[in-house]
Amino acid sequence: MTIQNHIPSCRTLLTAIAMLTAIGLSPLSAQRYEAYIDSADNYVAHERYADAARCYREALKTNPASPLNSKIFANLGICLTETRQYGLALEAFDVALVREPDSPSILTSRARTYLHTNNTEDAITDLNSALHTDSLYLPALRLRGHLHLLNSDYDAAKSDFGSICRHYPDDETGITGLATCYDRLADYPKAIKLYRKALSISDEQDTNVALAGALINNNQLSEAREALREAIQHHPRCAELYLMRGVLHQRMFKPEEAATDKKTALNLGADPELADRLIPSKKH
Repeated sequence: MTIQNHIPSCRTLLTAIAMLTAIGLSPLSAQRYEAYIDSADNYVAHERYADAARCYREALKTNPASPLNSKIFANLGICLTETRQYGLALEAFDVALVREPDSPSILTSRARTYLHTNNTEDAITDLNSALHTDSLYLPALRLRGHLHLLNSDYDAAKSDFGSICRHYPDDETGITGLATCYDRLADYPKAIKLYRKALSISDEQDTNVALAGALINNNQLSEAREALREAIQHHPRCAELYLMRGVLHQRMFKPEEAATDKKTALNLGADPELADRLIPSKKH
C-alpha cells in the first residue's frame, strides 16, 4: 500500500495555521511552517518520502509547540516507515500518541510499522485500541482482518470483514477478505459468489486469480476457463493468471499447454519456486 492510501494530507491542517500567531509564533515563522507542510505534501504526492520527512522535521523545528504537531509526527512516522527506518518511525508515532493517545489513524499507522518489524503482537494491540475508539474505522478493520487471516483465525477474520461488508458495502476489500475466509475453509461456492461480487465492484488482478483458483478447486473447470479467458484479456501481463491457467490445463490433462502457460508466467516475472510447485517440470 502506498503512502497516499493512509497518510492524511497536511493541507487539511492549514486552516489552523492562522491561529499560530495567536499562540506566540511570528507571522514569518508561521509562513515558513506552512511552507514546509505544503512542500511535504507535494513530496508525498510524488512518493519522495525522504524529502517529505525532511520537510516535516523542519516544520517541527520551526514551531515545536504547535498543537498540530501530533499530526506532523504521525505523518513523519509514515514517511520513515516508507523509507524503512522503522525504529525512528516508531519513535515518531510514540510522540504523536502522547498528545492523541486514542487516535485510530495514528494507532493503525503504528500497527503497520510494527508489522514491518514482524511484531504482530503489538500490531494487534494497536489495532484493538484503534477499534475500541472507533469500531468502524475502516483501515484498522482491513488490517486486523488480514492479520487474523494470516493467523488462520477465520472466525475473527470473518467478523472484521463481515463488519466491512455491512457498513461499507461498496468496499471490495471486505468482500474479498470474507471470500478468502470461505476459500481457506474449502467452502468454495460461497467464496466464488463473493469473489464475483467483488469483481463487479473492482476488477482487481488478485481477485481474478483467486476466483479462478476457487473454481478449479470446486471442479468447475469450464467456468474457470471462461473466467481466466476474460481476466487475461483485461490483464494480459498478470503472471499469476497464466500460472492459474496452467494449473487448469494440468487438471484437464493438457501438459503441453500447462508448460506453455508456465513459461509465459515466468517470462512475466512469476516466482519460479511457486511456478514449480504449481506446475512441476516434466521429468525425463
